[in-house]
Amino acid sequence: MRLRHFILLLCFCRLTTAQELPVAQQYMQNLSYLNPACIGREYCTFFYGTDRHQWLGVSQAPATQVLGVEHTFFSNPYIASRKIGLALQFISDRNGSVHQTGGQAGYAYHVKLNRKKELFLSMGLSASLLQHSIREGESNVTNDQALGAGESILVPDVSTGVFVYSPRFYVGFSVLRMLPYARQFYYWENQGFIPGNYYVQAGYTIMTRSKDIAFIPSAVFKFDNLMSKQIDFNLITNFSNRYKAGVSYRYALANVPGQSTALQFLIATYYKNFQFNYIAELSLNGTQAHHYGSHEFGIIYRICYREKPQCPAFE
Repeated sequence: MRLRHFILLLCFCRLTTAQELPVAQQYMQNLSYLNPACIGREYCTFFYGTDRHQWLGVSQAPATQVLGVEHTFFSNPYIASRKIGLALQFISDRNGSVHQTGGQAGYAYHVKLNRKKELFLSMGLSASLLQHSIREGESNVTNDQALGAGESILVPDVSTGVFVYSPRFYVGFSVLRMLPYARQFYYWENQGFIPGNYYVQAGYTIMTRSKDIAFIPSAVFKFDNLMSKQIDFNLITNFSNRYKAGVSYRYALANVPGQSTALQFLIATYYKNFQFNYIAELSLNGTQAHHYGSHEFGIIYRICYREKPQCPAFE
């Protein structure tokens, strides 16, 4: 019983402290989840879907599903000096009795910084509208107004970012959850500023002599106004754009409830225009003994407009 209450407390902390967009933890499948400036970085149109289940085996554990599409506008895929990226996502997130359902639209503008090499600067903006609700029938304690059971509210939000990238490296900065709002999921009205989340991303592509294998080390640093800090160290290996394997180590730099050290493993395979992804996450704390980890599945369908990929780091 104590463990169950502890897990529910972690769910509550995930909702009230970090305040991430539901897709923010899924960036290993799509970096534009973290930074809207990444939309349109590839010379492709792609459709994608993800399904993430956290703490498998725990009743009412967090689960997130995403369907989306991204498209890049350009004059010529080989000599384009400017690009425009557009994205549309549909999001469904369940965290215990708390549900978030809605959509997000994004725009990014890319401009080439030099003539000979493909060094681009991009700036992006996204807007989301999510229906937050607490469903009384799924709450462990019914008819308790302090829990806000049965309440619902529409929450708009805005995110932005900047991104610099080339075929060899990338570095970016983004801010998610920029708009403050008053949440009324409690008996009293809590007029508080829900802090934005700030992300710094950086990565580098190391090609072998045969050009068949690419190693892509990267890091993501996150912090917010509540002094919650965490850093992810990632290493992905790409085998001739046919298979991909990776590992990620997440370390919480501040002792904040709901954030813990974790280890992620990624495997992916390609078939024609399809890419199939699977990510498993293990919590490196005492709760791991009481659940079967977190699991995420993803599928991407690409329609690309140039034979040679723009950047191995993103393929």
